[in-house]
Amino acid sequence: MSIFYSRRLLRQSAGPRTVGVKAWKTGTDIGIPGAQFFASHENYHPEGIWITANADGIGWFMDVPASVSYLNTEVKADGYTFNGPRRVDVPQGPYWVPPFLLTPTTPPYPPPPTRAEAIGLNLHFQGLWVDSAKYSDAYKAIYGGGQYSQIPYFGSAFQDFYVQGEGQAILDQLKAAGDRHCMVFRTYGGDGYDHPNQAYGAHQLIPPANIQDDAKWREIIDSIITNNMIPLINVNGEGQAGFNDTMATFQAQCDCLRADGVDRMPYVVFLVSWDGAWPGMGDGWSVANMKQGIPFMRSCIGPTGYLGFMFGSPGNGVPPYLYVEDQQDYTKAWMDGLDIVFTTGGPEEAEGVSLANKAGYMVRNPNFSEFQPNQQTYFILQDCSRGPRQWLEGEYLTYQCNYDPAQVYKAAVEAARGRMQRMNIGAWA
Repeated sequence: MSIFYSRRLLRQSAGPRTVGVKAWKTGTDIGIPGAQFFASHENYHPEGIWITANADGIGWFMDVPASVSYLNTEVKADGYTFNGPRRVDVPQGPYWVPPFLLTPTTPPYPPPPTRAEAIGLNLHFQGLWVDSAKYSDAYKAIYGGGQYSQIPYFGSAFQDFYVQGEGQAILDQLKAAGDRHCMVFRTYGGDGYDHPNQAYGAHQLIPPANIQDDAKWREIIDSIITNNMIPLINVNGEGQAGFNDTMATFQAQCDCLRADGVDRMPYVVFLVSWDGAWPGMGDGWSVANMKQGIPFMRSCIGPTGYLGFMFGSPGNGVPPYLYVEDQQDYTKAWMDGLDIVFTTGGPEEAEGVSLANKAGYMVRNPNFSEFQPNQQTYFILQDCSRGPRQWLEGEYLTYQCNYDPAQVYKAAVEAARGRMQRMNIGAWA
């Protein structure tokens, strides 16, 4: 995020003048409240004077004598470095001083994750309960929370907590639960999840973040990275509307993450998910969509970022997972672009052999401690050109958590997750 600093002579006369100062965000007229401005001159506060901007980001230097022809200047804003000139001429007529540039102080980024760390997704999408200083009591009162008196966590709602000032508290709880990844979703003014009988959405307890400002979005991503976690950016894959939106906005999303002279791409993972991805029911992504979409997203991300896709299990006569074109030829661009294969299933698959069977046709050389595949391997995702792929299985029972105010599913969810871990699945949810 960049901030520009400008000074404008508001009243010009032979006597003292009032000089206004404003700091604002690039591309907006939003002032930065609390920014501090400094000015000095031998005929005006020789030792210098500091003023603090008001709620609009405007500060005022009063009674500047007409004899003042220049000012020694400085400006400070939390998290930014001043790169402008220290001495500015003050013309005698009405004027605009050229803006001074404030650049963001580089966050203390940790080393980028390895490929194995980045695509070995380790997170709670659903099935985790969190405390919220702002919302826990209200959740219990409104939704009748049970013995845990916490909020069922929805994996792509981190940004909703962040804009309410609880980002760090949520990250601390995710890390305490063993998560390395944190899912985020940019709503651009939408309603968020917004399903009845759960906490998230425009008509529910916790409002969606509705992030319009690119700089705010980078701030959220940076908060995850600087906590030594990996942002998992949820890309809306729901049906043709999701496909069209992704094709229209994905390049801009990637460019946003490379702004301010910082390339965040080695730190982030994109995951195309939600219902109606591929093969999808009705207007889900088609093979033609996949052939267009995956190479396009890969070209935007570049070689240092990571891309995953959710393979749905739609039913209604649509083959689950199995229908592909160019079967067993995954060197083609539309399949080579994927680093992560994400499948979904019911809790019964966490019981054993059916999950192992799925692995037998989803990834190469599956190896489970308790179960082995017992069917012919006819749908193999070989390694991609950047290295081995990762397989993620999301078990369905966690879905119930967001609709479970009494939180009676918690023990069952944790038991199912434990079985998945014991089966040595490389990634699980």
